[in-house]
Amino acid sequence: EKETELARARALAQVSAGGASTGALLVLSLKLPLDLFESAGDVAALSGLIFAFGYWTGGAAPFALGVLRDASGTFGASFAALGVLSMGLLAISVWLTVRSRAA
Repeated sequence: EKETELARARALAQVSAGGASTGALLVLSLKLPLDLFESAGDVAALSGLIFAFGYWTGGAAPFALGVLRDASGTFGASFAALGVLSMGLLAISVWLTVRSRAA
């Protein structure tokens, strides 16, 4: 019983941290096109690409993560996949920011 309560509290803390970091990444992703380009057309084009990718992953992720959960039998593989995706997106954001500052 005590372990169950501890597991629930830990899960709530992890989900809260994940939600807060996702909110921060949303703000950063909306600002990134402004840092990379000066032309309104270029900013609009990149913003459209970002939103298209976001909506596509938002639609495909539940299916893909469900397949991972069914294949592995636990949610661990799904959470690991989300972590890898998040780290990849963070690396891309850092790379683009460094590249734009060097130009």
